[in-house]
Amino acid sequence: MLVALALALSPFTQDSHAVGATAPVPARPVAPPRSAAMGGPRDIEVLLTNVPGAIRNEVPGLPGVAFDPGVAPVHFDRVYGHPGGHWVLTALADLAPTEDEVLIVDGQLVIREGDPAPWTGGTELCGTLDQRVGVNASGAVVFATNSSASSNDDYVVSHDAGNWTVYAREGDPIPGLPGATFDDRIDSALIVDDGRVGCAADGIDGTVSTSEDDVLLLGASVLAQKGVTVPPGQAGSAPAAIEDFDLGDFWASADGQHWMVQCDLDGALGSDDVVLVDGNVVLQEGVSIPGSSILESIDEGGIFGVSMDAAGHWYARGDVDGTGLDWVVRDGEVVARTGAPVVPGSTEHWDDARFSEGFFAHVGNAAGSWVVAGTTDEADPALDAVVVLDGHAVVVRESDPVDLDGDGAHDDDVFIDTFGTDDFFLTDDLDLYMVARLKDGSGHLVGQALLRAALDPGVGTGYCGAAVNSTGRPGALLALGSARVTDDDLRLRAFRLPPSSHGMFFVSRMPGSIPNVGGSQGTMCLAGTIDRFLRPGDFGSTGLDGAIELRVDLAAIPQPSGPVAGLPGDTWYFQCWYRDSGAGGAATTNFTNGVEVTLE
Repeated sequence: MLVALALALSPFTQDSHAVGATAPVPARPVAPPRSAAMGGPRDIEVLLTNVPGAIRNEVPGLPGVAFDPGVAPVHFDRVYGHPGGHWVLTALADLAPTEDEVLIVDGQLVIREGDPAPWTGGTELCGTLDQRVGVNASGAVVFATNSSASSNDDYVVSHDAGNWTVYAREGDPIPGLPGATFDDRIDSALIVDDGRVGCAADGIDGTVSTSEDDVLLLGASVLAQKGVTVPPGQAGSAPAAIEDFDLGDFWASADGQHWMVQCDLDGALGSDDVVLVDGNVVLQEGVSIPGSSILESIDEGGIFGVSMDAAGHWYARGDVDGTGLDWVVRDGEVVARTGAPVVPGSTEHWDDARFSEGFFAHVGNAAGSWVVAGTTDEADPALDAVVVLDGHAVVVRESDPVDLDGDGAHDDDVFIDTFGTDDFFLTDDLDLYMVARLKDGSGHLVGQALLRAALDPGVGTGYCGAAVNSTGRPGALLALGSARVTDDDLRLRAFRLPPSSHGMFFVSRMPGSIPNVGGSQGTMCLAGTIDRFLRPGDFGSTGLDGAIELRVDLAAIPQPSGPVAGLPGDTWYFQCWYRDSGAGGAATTNFTNGVEVTLE
């Protein structure tokens, strides 16, 4: 399949470079010590690995078959996922080259290269699998592949609860483009929560000319077309049409209402590489980042990666001309840049001395959280690659220990060596999935693995379960940041709420459990003296992503008698109330779980 060949040859192929330097693991604590805000080693679980003899070394569904051994960063491809918790990736089994690629969803084998292709009735064999795959809220997965057929052998297919559906096949009509048919370049497959599938199709045939033969599709809609679509928002007085779409850089929100792609325009080199969000140019090579204090223009070839999370927040990273400063933007806002502190108040800074791109990942969930990963000016090369949550805390670091045998202890002499470029995704429950290369304490490489780290912010304890709301899931509340009074960085984030609703936070010194209080369909988890956060900005709309956040002023916690200062040793209980709809769409209210926080 031509897509697979292009992936193999592209210099930007995932894992064509990994980040970090193989070196012995330093003794802990490291010098200089990390502050509390910088976090510490997390419990990092191995889900799949090719380390010989490890308990998760066997390919699920293929008894006695191990994952392909080796230390090169090619054995597990990029992991994709849905913030509800589903994950999917392709990997290599220790089998013959014609049958070694496997597709794994939530730890289960879906299909293997060389298997009879179910979407053909078993008359053709499944071929190579594109590494770009997608999964939605129900666990339905979509991928591009070819088959053993002598012609019309390229497909985009979905698999949902045992059912196979062909979305695109070489030679078939293209939805939304009468007279056009798919050719053999179909890639960048994704799936949204309502089951619509999207992809990019290049070299299409039929009634289109070669100057218009590349399209971007979602369901039955053509989102953009080479030579036809002229995106608004371009710099200069002569807007250009799209020339081609970048392989694998097509994204959509979970509801399919927003989309993103990196592509080239039919214009001058040095200004033709652009990022589109909902069809509009938001970043352009040769132009500075709009609204940013970074005045230099984005360098030629200086947009290194893009992504969009399930809520429709978009991310991009790159560098600028002249100074070579590296940056990451989220919804157009610069959230990380070389030379800036890794987290507020830190003496460790983002740096590109050992890795020229500086940053190597950016992902978000549907609850408003996001992570940025990159290299720093940490003197020890075995510690200079970090993952930062919400710009506030380092949650994973190169050389962190890995629980290889799953017994809950860091006693396996296995540590993170390097992270794969873009090999991350984040769930709403703050589980971070990542593909990394592993080493032992002496710095010797031992293999590669899909890892999961629970990014429990370490602030407070959840209690008092929440009722399911109109989204089909219970609203959730997390306490983020720090419980230390002197840090003054305690944040409450409520998510999985109805979009564009209204939310408000409550606080008390006592827990409780009062079902259906005031006619609500939820449970009030507070008792005693209860008050609300009512300062401007403390409450309001849950927005399109169904989330709302509050920064708690620990010097002025609301109480009926007036605000009080939180003191070390105090325990406070928090909850979020929000408007909801019940049976038949009737207006009602609901609550998240409660969170107990003891201040330090």
